[in-house]
Amino acid sequence: MVWNKTIGDISFFIYGMASIQNNFYIAGLKAPPIAENYINGDTFSTGSGFVIRLDSVGNYIKGFNLKSKKWLSISTISTDGKQLFIGGQSGDTVKWGNRKIAPEFPGIGYEWNGTEMFMASLSFDLKPGWFSKPKQINKLSGSGVILYNVYSDSFIYWGGKLGIPILVNGDTIKGMNVVLKTDLIGNTMWASSGGSSSGLVISLSALAGKAVYVGGSFNNTIQFGNKSAISRGDYDAFITKISDNAIIRGHVKAGPYCAGDTIKIPYTKIGDYDTSNQFIAQLSDENGEFHGNEIELGRLHSDTNGTVVGKLPFFQVVSSPKYRIRILSTSPIVQSYYKADTLRLLIYSKDKAYPGKDTIICKGDSVKIKTYGGTKWK
Repeated sequence: MVWNKTIGDISFFIYGMASIQNNFYIAGLKAPPIAENYINGDTFSTGSGFVIRLDSVGNYIKGFNLKSKKWLSISTISTDGKQLFIGGQSGDTVKWGNRKIAPEFPGIGYEWNGTEMFMASLSFDLKPGWFSKPKQINKLSGSGVILYNVYSDSFIYWGGKLGIPILVNGDTIKGMNVVLKTDLIGNTMWASSGGSSSGLVISLSALAGKAVYVGGSFNNTIQFGNKSAISRGDYDAFITKISDNAIIRGHVKAGPYCAGDTIKIPYTKIGDYDTSNQFIAQLSDENGEFHGNEIELGRLHSDTNGTVVGKLPFFQVVSSPKYRIRILSTSPIVQSYYKADTLRLLIYSKDKAYPGKDTIICKGDSVKIKTYGGTKWK
């Protein structure tokens, strides 16, 4: 033994570790019964997740305490050499930097009852980055948790327990055992799940663009894709290999474009796609997001590399330098990852101002006129 350290006082559980340069990081849970513990002046609250930064010989440097009103655990941590990626479960509203992130459906929120899975990033100095939770489509009646994650070539792969159906890129994901792939800013590329009863994914190994190896336990039946197995006891171990499909969006001319113009979006696919598959090109909202306000530009029925040729529709576009384009496939459901690149679409539409219905105004009243298109108004 080279050295030995203790962390915290009572009921500290360490679930994950990540090392970088001369520091390493531990992640876990501060559990009951003691309400609070203190390390070097940092407070760790009961029922909260933590990440602690240590030096090369285990001396405490800094702590990050992630709180939720009811229950929050950080179960895994990994790194790409530039930032940290953590995952776990939360039982209620999470305070993340200056944000408060509410649950989809407030639940019981204690350990394995009524929790949601989450994925997030931290700087090496333990400053909050992005925070992501899959959208649940039912009221909580079980629990979700991320138990393991691994980094591979600009992607993070996450595994855990689902419990509640979630919506990923328009597809409903069911089954207890779940695997998700995200890019480095928290966008989910695809999700895969299996199992008809209880179970969870405990370990992962990934080769980006080739395969993901998944291990865990299950009860009753488990099926990923067209491969299935039936348990012989209360819980059996399983290991499976998943094809890591991906779509790479090619170069798109930056414009300017007008409503009605033709736009060409080339793509390259990785992995096998069904002959019934369609590749769909979508334009983001004016903030560069794909959260329900994206617009379809065109689609191509194909299972090979190609180019989607579409038209910019006549729509009320907001002037913005943040528009992005992605490609979605339908079989399997995968979205293209989008790195920060030089694509900045400049789109013009017919300018319009609407003063509203006729009304009576008096001196000192305010008037609001809605506009779209254009960049400057008087």
